[in-house]
Amino acid sequence: MLVADTAVVRPVSPSVLAAAAPSTTPARRLTHIPALDGLRGVAWATVFATHAGLTEGVAGGQTVMFVFFGLSGFLITALIVNEHDTRGRVALGRFFARRAARLAPALVAFLVIWLGVVAIFGQDHWIGSVPGSSPGSAESLTVALQGVGAGLIYLTNWLGIFHVFTGYVPLGHLWSLAVEEQIYLFWAPLLVVLLLWRRRAALIGALVLSAASLVEVFLMVHAHHGGGGDRLYMGTDTRAAAFLVGGALAMLWARGGLSRWEVGHRSRLLMVSALVLIGASLLWLHDGTDPLGYSVGWVAATIGGPLLVVALVMGRHGWVGHLLSGPQLTYLGRRSYALYLWHYVWLTWLRSLGWSGVGLALLLSLVSAELSWRLVEARFLGHRRADRSITPSVPEAVIGSATWVRAGRSVLPWTPPPTPHPTPQRASLPN
Repeated sequence: MLVADTAVVRPVSPSVLAAAAPSTTPARRLTHIPALDGLRGVAWATVFATHAGLTEGVAGGQTVMFVFFGLSGFLITALIVNEHDTRGRVALGRFFARRAARLAPALVAFLVIWLGVVAIFGQDHWIGSVPGSSPGSAESLTVALQGVGAGLIYLTNWLGIFHVFTGYVPLGHLWSLAVEEQIYLFWAPLLVVLLLWRRRAALIGALVLSAASLVEVFLMVHAHHGGGGDRLYMGTDTRAAAFLVGGALAMLWARGGLSRWEVGHRSRLLMVSALVLIGASLLWLHDGTDPLGYSVGWVAATIGGPLLVVALVMGRHGWVGHLLSGPQLTYLGRRSYALYLWHYVWLTWLRSLGWSGVGLALLLSLVSAELSWRLVEARFLGHRRADRSITPSVPEAVIGSATWVRAGRSVLPWTPPPTPHPTPQRASLPN
């Protein structure tokens, strides 16, 4: 934007005018794509299966983390680029207000109910169990309040990394929400500044920052810098690369830089490449006996996750897009945020029931998510009727894409690993 002094109007260089003015060839506008809802549905199902102990042998939960950070980076960056190109500016205040309206109500409702359950049943051991592992112990109301406070201010990841909690908090799955919000607070303003300066600078900035994140991961894996598994797995800086790669692909797609990959054999090659990278990461991230293999798996997931997103955006009518556009998967995707919030605590509370508890946790997660949508989320999204959520608007679909994924953490066996299944005395995050 141009700011003129009230006394003297200074000349502005043509390069500044070109950078600030709306583009004569505006970025593509991203419409609602059911396959992306289906992708979210598959990812949530994978996370649930991981926490329920059903994905032994592959790093399913950990891999879908990269997919969702890439998805979120792509969608948010595409939204900001489009607004910049069409209006010449970006209303960051409105952007963050929409995010708050989409995410905060369901989170607050979840935390209030969870805190109420702890206040009533906090002396029972099932309240703090770990799904598939430790039977847990009583939960102190003081410790529970610490976990709720960390969740509300999106700092669960760092408070867990540095063991700030004075006891075990069974809300560790909120760490990924914290990571994403922190990345948004950093990336959205930086992207706006870079777009106002020079468009190519935004693309270069995303690529440079993602490369720096991957270098940090490599050093951390091989030299154990930063405190070990939790620091690597939950650090905002180590998790930023997939988000930024998704953002870089969004900028290329929005400006037509990937148009030659949208049809024919190149489109199929793009999809196959994404699936191969994700398949490789499922194996390499699970087998942590080789630091180099784990690092390569991390890079493969960082590229493969965002690549799958852009492949679905450009080839939405391919066989993978059709598969992900089915009604069951898209329903799970549309409810994925609340499903993620609720599934872990149901698995925690019902752990003692064994496999029947897993089935009951699945059913109650679905019921809780539907109630969360109808009674809380829809009311804060314009008081819509719940059945109109089948095809959300583009801004809603973008803002509702928060990467809620809490993947199953793989221990790095070549370093002194954290306790795989934390006891209530350890202020760490559950596996």
